[in-house]
Amino acid sequence: MREQTWETIYQAAATSQSGAERLIITHATLGPNQYLYARAATPTAPLPEAGPVLPPALSGPFAGSDFSLGDLGLEFFALAGTKPVEGPDAPGPAVLCPGKRQLPANFPADAVARVKSYIDKESGSLLIAEACDAKGGLIKKFSLHGSSFKKSQRPLAAGKDGNSNEKTGSHTVLKFDMPKD
Repeated sequence: MREQTWETIYQAAATSQSGAERLIITHATLGPNQYLYARAATPTAPLPEAGPVLPPALSGPFAGSDFSLGDLGLEFFALAGTKPVEGPDAPGPAVLCPGKRQLPANFPADAVARVKSYIDKESGSLLIAEACDAKGGLIKKFSLHGSSFKKSQRPLAAGKDGNSNEKTGSHTVLKFDMPKD
């Protein structure tokens, strides 16, 4: 079987306080994501060429948002122990897919250690992903209110499409510019 790859590109314009940013994620069917990232040094500086991102930096925010580089690469789908579960924890037409990381001894207490992903049974689309720390405390929640979410007639979470940081109370909304065919 030949490996297939595709790219996702995220760009953020400069603000009055920070430089422009660009994140390129190459997804692969048979291997891990590859990340290239660039950030302009100042709001008026040009964007440098994107360079590789090592795994520890994947937890850093993109453009000051509630989304880490790893969130945008959907790294939570690659957590060990991910399996569909049906029952009281999977409301409505969704299945729950919990995943857990093997944590090194020096792992930060407030870092993401477990993710619960609610997947629409009909379409296979992600509806909600809840990132928790090693003690089970909710760190952030990603929700997508797309067509498969509306079909369910039973909302799984309130709020807008995006990522809510439960520790800081902030909320980031993503808007996508889809390429024209």
